[in-house]
Amino acid sequence: MIEEVSGSEYPAWITRHVIDAAGLHETVPDMPQLRKKAPMANGHSAEFPFGQRLIVPGDNVCHAIAPAGGFVSTASDVARFFAQLAPESKGSILSAASRRHMMQRRWRDNCSTQESYYGYGTMMSGPGPKEWYGHTGSLQGFVSRTARFTASGFTVTVLCNAQDGPSYQWVDGIASILSAFQHHGAPAKREAAWKGRWWSMWGASDLVPMGKVVCQVAPAMNPPFDGTNTEFAIAGKDHGVIRKASSYNSPGETIRRVRDPNGAPTELWVGGSRLLSKEAMLAEVTPRYRKSRRTGDAAAA
Repeated sequence: MIEEVSGSEYPAWITRHVIDAAGLHETVPDMPQLRKKAPMANGHSAEFPFGQRLIVPGDNVCHAIAPAGGFVSTASDVARFFAQLAPESKGSILSAASRRHMMQRRWRDNCSTQESYYGYGTMMSGPGPKEWYGHTGSLQGFVSRTARFTASGFTVTVLCNAQDGPSYQWVDGIASILSAFQHHGAPAKREAAWKGRWWSMWGASDLVPMGKVVCQVAPAMNPPFDGTNTEFAIAGKDHGVIRKASSYNSPGETIRRVRDPNGAPTELWVGGSRLLSKEAMLAEVTPRYRKSRRTGDAAAA
């Protein structure tokens, strides 16, 4: 349609009126348009069912689907473009009225397990404090997601060169980290001294100082900061109290660090739970459970 209306070839028109006009210096409208020796990442298939990841060179011509999946770009350019779509953005190739129309929820996706909508070229969540608009993308070997979070003003882009890359989850995770620091601010000096990673048989547990609290976060969880994290109030060099936690996680109980003769922290007690360094945890747990379970032994439910 662009070629019919404008009389120009699609790549030339989109480059002049969108890519260049929006200040996207690392973007081309189709893979073959990329300059020679550009640092283009190869795409990859999932490992299953092929037995290994297949390499997708990323040099295929997209033809008629180029407007939907042919763009080659960097995370910074994609984030810059979507940030310009915000109605309050001071610089954009679209009028503020057009951008407001794009942000309106036009069609609900009734097949989605989460409340989601589609607008004029944008995907959107349901309304609320964590609402976002943006879009996902996929082509053989590649997936991406970009989201502009209206409450915080953050625009987050994740590009993956593997088609099973968790771009959707990573965007939410990054946004949760940024929002948590935006809410609490940089850590005070006393709280900052508690940062670190501790281990139990259940996995890693990170202490993340911010503002006047220290958050206990499981890095394997997504998103890492979701408003229900355990928070410590620090009362001294090596002790404090659990000021906020789920009712399953010892709210109100004490926390403390144990140090070795050289003054280095070696144990972290959170209520009645003892956490160690990774090396100390492996040394304690591995000999205890290395023996294989005998045939016929019942596993714990």
